[in-house]
Amino acid sequence: MVDAVLSASVSAAPDRHKHSPLEVDGRRKELDTASPAVSSLESSASLSKAYNLAQQGLLPFDNDFPSQVDGRLSDEMKLLEERIMAKIILRIRPELDCQVCYSFLRLPITTSCGHTFCQVCLKQVRDHSNLCPFCRRLLSPYQAVVEEKANRRMRTLLSNLFPDDVAARDDQATEDAQNESNHVPIFACAITFPRVPMFLHIFEPRYRLMLQKVISNGSRSFGMVSHRRGPVPSVDGDFDAPFTRYGTMLYVTNLQMFPDGRSLVETIGAYRFKIMSYAWQDGYPVALVERIEDIAYADEENMEMMERMLDATPGNAITLASLSHLPTQELHRQGLEFVNSMRDSSTGWFADRILNTYGQPPQDPAVFPFWVATLLPVHEREKYLVLVSTSVRERLKLVTVWMRSMQQRSWRFQWFLYRLLGRLPAIGIFLVTIYILFTNGKDAAERQAVVADDLSVYFIGTIIAIIATATVFSRARYRT
Repeated sequence: MVDAVLSASVSAAPDRHKHSPLEVDGRRKELDTASPAVSSLESSASLSKAYNLAQQGLLPFDNDFPSQVDGRLSDEMKLLEERIMAKIILRIRPELDCQVCYSFLRLPITTSCGHTFCQVCLKQVRDHSNLCPFCRRLLSPYQAVVEEKANRRMRTLLSNLFPDDVAARDDQATEDAQNESNHVPIFACAITFPRVPMFLHIFEPRYRLMLQKVISNGSRSFGMVSHRRGPVPSVDGDFDAPFTRYGTMLYVTNLQMFPDGRSLVETIGAYRFKIMSYAWQDGYPVALVERIEDIAYADEENMEMMERMLDATPGNAITLASLSHLPTQELHRQGLEFVNSMRDSSTGWFADRILNTYGQPPQDPAVFPFWVATLLPVHEREKYLVLVSTSVRERLKLVTVWMRSMQQRSWRFQWFLYRLLGRLPAIGIFLVTIYILFTNGKDAAERQAVVADDLSVYFIGTIIAIIATATVFSRARYRT
């Protein structure tokens, strides 16, 4: 019946369809416009003819209705048809609102239970539930809903009967897309860095919706920031959000979606940004951001020259000031040596499987600190300083402090093990002596009434054990 209404709602050329096929008992049959059932309606309006033929079972529902007699309609019949069409449009308009967003349907999708919703709305509903929002019946699997195309007949109906509403809805969608392009979706999770891969398992409905939007609009990008823990960092200023002000823009390079809506996402850091303002949308923040770039190379050289001119004699303390006398290239070289030494010692941070995922140590001094900060087990407060720094030299000094501190802690741990192993014989003899003291004392008390001569032997043995233990302890202390 939809096609019949469409045929009546748009003008058609005369004799466009002389015969229309009709399915009867499994066979294709032509609708003869010269038959009595049809010829009796020659003087009727198109809508009346369509309605009467449908009642008689003679209207092919998958074809347009012939309208070759439209030119012979009287003005009165044309006016009547316009009134009928106006009433039809008025009656069916409320039925064409999406029951999720309560707006005019856009890219309508009809579910298996027969209800129609906007394509975007149905995807959002499917993120939270697998039930139809109208009748609560089970919907198709998530992947089928995502890949399903809009209802072609419903779109044609909307375009022909409500062209103004369709245009207004499209304009609104375009405006929303432009606003979203100016405001970046923010994922509050962890600290990430440019030019370093990041792997995510997205399962929360709000972030699943965010991922759908960035994929559908073609940007494939979203911002990643970390949750704020503890006091506000000084670099954030008066930023009062529950997440940090600086972050990294991530670009989705690979996406694997599961039937239940979860996603495994592979991303790569694109650039750093600073949040200028933000608002909440669909449960996650969207922000107006400003891209952060490193200072010019000439400024880096001037900074290195000024620092090396200062009287910065290296001392025992591992600080940024103690590294000021080193050239930038030397800082990078020491970092590469540290990574190689950790690999040779089979440290888990730089195991082969980790390097296969994150790549080999970058030869670019600007990227090397980001790579190291991703792999080393350092507190996020320290990593955040690397993220916000706009100086390559400053970042290299920060990670060099980390690496030297780890080397120092490793040496202290080895020294502790050496001392502990050196004292093990003395500790063992002492414990054995204590055991003998308590055991012999108990046995002597029980045998006191029987063997009195054993007391002298017990005291002599105890004195000898104490002297031996003291001697071993003093020798171990002297060796260490």
